[in-house]
Amino acid sequence: MVREPTDHRLNYKNGARNPNEHPDGIAEAVSDRFKDATEDLQQRVGQVAEQALQYAEMAQDAVKQFKPFVRKSLKEKPMTTLAGFVMVGFVLGALWKK
Repeated sequence: MVREPTDHRLNYKNGARNPNEHPDGIAEAVSDRFKDATEDLQQRVGQVAEQALQYAEMAQDAVKQFKPFVRKSLKEKPMTTLAGFVMVGFVLGALWKK
């Protein structure tokens, strides 16, 4: 078996020349990227949770404003109100199906 010459020299006294060639360097790089990804994910989850709370508050306010209108409508025109809710349900069902 003939050994072919290589272009690089191995220096075992100072470790590998390229930190990416050394297994510890690769592990540290992967660990750093994992930490960065975890921090980014935590930040995004926090933003989504905050936005969801804002939307929930907006929905509660809308329901509070809509509730007196529905009560008045039910007392004055119960059949018309019922027909309106049936139509809204039909539209939501059609949208949900898609």
